[in-house]
Amino acid sequence: MAPPAIPPVENPQPNPPQQVHSPMTDSERRYFDLFLKVYISGIIIVIVVFVCIILFGKSDGDEY
Repeated sequence: MAPPAIPPVENPQPNPPQQVHSPMTDSERRYFDLFLKVYISGIIIVIVVFVCIILFGKSDGDEY
């Protein structure tokens, strides 16, 4: 069972030399894009939380 699994793994190997020519490899690009999405979404979440704290803090803060 193991030998048939080896050839598919060897097929992608010719690709890395092509990726080296580009400033960023595909894996790095995917990781960077994912990092940007997480970073931007994190900033948006923080801003939304702060806005909610400011808005609800003034109105509901008196009740508590």
